[in-house]
Amino acid sequence: KASPEQITVTRSHAQRYLATPGTVNTISGKELRSLHLESPKDIAAFTPGVTATNAVSGSAPIFSIRGVGLDDYVGTNMGGIGIYLDGVFAPFPVFYTGQMLDIESVATEKGPQGFDMGRSTTGGSINIQSVKPSDKFGGYAEWGYSSYNTNRGRFAINTPITSRISNRLAFNYVKGDGWQKDISTGARYGSQDLLAIRNLTRFTIDDTSSLLLNLHYTRDKGTSTSPQDIGPVSGGDTGMNPSANAVSVGNAVPQRNENGGGLSVNYTKAFDFGDFSSTTAIDF
Repeated sequence: KASPEQITVTRSHAQRYLATPGTVNTISGKELRSLHLESPKDIAAFTPGVTATNAVSGSAPIFSIRGVGLDDYVGTNMGGIGIYLDGVFAPFPVFYTGQMLDIESVATEKGPQGFDMGRSTTGGSINIQSVKPSDKFGGYAEWGYSSYNTNRGRFAINTPITSRISNRLAFNYVKGDGWQKDISTGARYGSQDLLAIRNLTRFTIDDTSSLLLNLHYTRDKGTSTSPQDIGPVSGGDTGMNPSANAVSVGNAVPQRNENGGGLSVNYTKAFDFGDFSSTTAIDF
């Protein structure tokens, strides 16, 4: 009796970054500030082929790139677009709520594609990089006032602590009245009350290696918007020809109190043949 033939199956894949044809749209930090982009959803308005809609709450966007994405929102669902914040994968939309502050760049890589860029990236990926700490003291502070009694304040300060340790603290706060009005109760919906903080600390170990500690927190107490149901007022709707901001919510109290944060640690080591980077993160 002949012994069974042994078959070994192996697979190898190697790829150099930017060596594979693809489409990438990049928005710089300067452009983000000039365009007043404050929410991840705003990326879609300035990136061809990208669409975004807010999910259950008004601040957790769902992305689609070239028609590939998530079309049914549940808190534990993951779409086909990979969102990365400083190299950390954010699997659920709520994880990147409010963290569009003090940004260096946003790069959108379009699919459809395989899984070369990581988990849940069949439609593409969006990579958001924050401004990193430097060895120079500096920063900025901004405040603005706009319609619906909306106040916006933000600041960032970069502080070199020692020759090998530098820190950057960024803060963003938005508060404004709702733009929708209930035709029966006069209650307002679509208000903003968003607070976001991020602190980055860089530790230079030697000439070839460094450690970056990222601490971040977001709190959102805004009021969700309401769909406009056109129909007879007697049936609880807004009427047949309502104004653009008219809604009929009734006694329901649509509000949210979302808060969470996390930390990540990134270690980078430079070699003659390239850079090694390892990131560990946790979010709540």
